[in-house]
Formats: sequence, structure tokens, C-alpha cells
Amino acid sequence: MMKEEVEEEPLSPTARLLQYPSIDSCIITKIGFKAEINPDVILNDLKHNVYKNSRFCRKLSANGASWIKTEVNIEDHVYVQKLDRPEMNKDGEGFIDDYVSRLTMIPLDRSRPLWD
Repeated sequence: MMKEEVEEEPLSPTARLLQYPSIDSCIITKIGFKAEINPDVILNDLKHNVYKNSRFCRKLSANGASWIKTEVNIEDHVYVQKLDRPEMNKDGEGFIDDYVSRLTMIPLDRSRPLWD
């Protein structure tokens, strides 16, 4: 029986450093719109563009020393949060900051690509 070949790419020195629990870091991007958007349009665009950057289609190997190419389900990484206007302050920034802060307390699932 032939063993399936797995395409691996070693982590860069910086990426290896960022894997240490004492340094564990997250990069957060918030996007806000004044008008309500259609999440399906955004998801569709992501599905067509995320594969252009190979980093978004890789997960950590079991030993954490390399990236392994994998299939990506965009819906597993994008969260659409319906905002309840009464819960938000005047501009919603405080509500969003609290929401993002709670998300950063949840460790990333290292069995899939490390982005949400």
C-alpha cells in the first residue's frame, strides 16, 4: 500500500516563535458597515479569493513544525453576528470591542487553518 504524500511547508522562524504559549498572539480585523450587508455575498467573494493565498489553506502539522495543505470550509471561519441595536452604545464600538475580546479568549482549533 502506498502512503499518501502530504504537501508540507516548514514554518518560518517568526511563525515558530508565535506558536509558543507564552507568546500566543492573534491578529484581529474588524470590518464595519453603516448599512446592513448580505453575508452570503461576502462569503461568496471569500470562497473565490481565499484560495489565492496558500496560507489560508494550510493547518499546522501535529508537531507544529510545518504547514500542511488542507481543504477549507469558509463557513467554519466566518461568523456573522446579528447586532441588537438596544444592546449597543451610540456608535456600537464598545459592543464590538467586547464581542471581539470574548472571541480572543477562545483558543484557535489547531486541527484546521488558524484563522476565523
